[in-house]
Amino acid sequence: MTADPAFTSPAPAGPYDVQLRPESPALRAGTPIADGVVQDWFGNPVASPPNIGAYQGAGVAYGTGLRAS
Repeated sequence: MTADPAFTSPAPAGPYDVQLRPESPALRAGTPIADGVVQDWFGNPVASPPNIGAYQGAGVAYGTGLRAS
């Protein structure tokens, strides 16, 4: 991907910072692969087509990446 992936943080430093904003070109732009993975690190199911990258959830607002409670 050469476009801005639109992460929820301008300077990703951890897993919660690489969630995708609603306008991300990476949302549902991936290619499914048969690797047995059914959810991402956050527990989101891997859809078909998947997102590009590790985060597989819906877009979230800028600066509001979900955090563990």
